[in-house]
Amino acid sequence: MKMARVFISGQENVGWSLDYDHAYISAACKEAGYALESAMYRSDIVHNISWSGFNNIFAFWLRKKVLLTCSNFIEPDKSNYSLLDKWNKLKDRPITWLCPSSKQKKLLDRYGLKTALLPFFIDYGLFAGNIEETVTREELLQEFAIPEDVVQARMLIGSFQRDSLGKDLNVQKWQKNPEMLVRMLSFLPRERFLLLLAGPRRHYIRKRCRDLGIPHWFVGKETAGDDLAINTLPVEAIARLYRLVDVYAVTSASEGGPKAILECAASRTLCLSTDVGLALDYLDPSFVFSDENAYGRYLYGLVTGEVACPAAYVEKAFLGCRQKHAPPAQAHALGKVYADSLAL
Repeated sequence: MKMARVFISGQENVGWSLDYDHAYISAACKEAGYALESAMYRSDIVHNISWSGFNNIFAFWLRKKVLLTCSNFIEPDKSNYSLLDKWNKLKDRPITWLCPSSKQKKLLDRYGLKTALLPFFIDYGLFAGNIEETVTREELLQEFAIPEDVVQARMLIGSFQRDSLGKDLNVQKWQKNPEMLVRMLSFLPRERFLLLLAGPRRHYIRKRCRDLGIPHWFVGKETAGDDLAINTLPVEAIARLYRLVDVYAVTSASEGGPKAILECAASRTLCLSTDVGLALDYLDPSFVFSDENAYGRYLYGLVTGEVACPAAYVEKAFLGCRQKHAPPAQAHALGKVYADSLAL
C-alpha cells in the first residue's frame, strides 16, 4: 500500500512557537506512518499550522486534502473580528479545520464545517520530566541569575508569553491582555510576591510594572527595540522556569491555546486562566475565570496564604495532559485526523 505523503507548512523559521509546532507535527507525522513531502504538488495532504497565513490556492486546484490549524481563536460571528476578510475567503473551501480546543470546534461546527479536534502538540517528555525532583529552588535561581534576596519567601507568579505588539512595543497585544494581569497584581501585597517574566516582547508589562511599583524580575536582557532575536529562550529553559514558579497566570482575552496551559499541566505547575481557548479542556473549572474580580480574589488568596495550593487539581491536570500528549498519544491523534481526511 502506498504511503500517504504530507506537506507541512506555516513555520516562521525564527525559533518561535510555530517552528516548534512544525517540528512536533513532523515528528508525529512520521511516527504515525506518513511520509513528509517537501513539495506541495507531490503530497496527498497539505497541513498548514497557521490558518491565517495560508494562501496556497493551488492546493485546492490540485484537489489536495487541506487541513488548516486554528492557531488563533477564530470568531467570525464578531463584527470586529480582525481576520474576517481572510476567513471569508477560506470558509467555503474544502478544508478540514483543526481545532485545538473544544470551544473552537463547537463554534465552527455551527457553520457546518468539517472540523477535527486536535490539541496543540508539546514536547511532553521535556515538560513532564525535564528536572530531577532533587533540584532545588536555590539552584534554579542561580541558573537564571535571579538573586535570592529578590525572591526571599515570595510567591513566584510566572508569565512567559509576549504582551507587546511587534509593530509598536509600547502598546499591549490585546489578545494577551497584560493590563488585566497588571490590575490584579496591583492589589496584591508587594512583599508577598514576585512576577517572573521571560520571553521576548515584554516591553509593555515591564513598563507598567515599573510605573506601578509591582515587584518583578525579567529573565533576559532589557532592550528598547525588538528583542525577538535576543530574548527568545530555548524551550528547555522555559520548561525549567515552569518548575521554578509557584503559579502561572494566563490573562488572555483571545487564544487558540495558549500552549502555556499544556506546558503547565505537563510540568505539574498550578495554572490560573481566563476562559479562553483550551483552558477548560485541561484545567479544573475552578481555575478558569470569566470574571476578573473572581480571578483577582483567588490570586490574592494564594499570595496571602488564605488559599492553599490545590495539589490534587494540579495532579488532575497533569494526568489529563499525559493521556493526550505522552507518546504515542499525539502521533495516534494525528494519524486518525489524516486517515479521516483521506477517507473523505
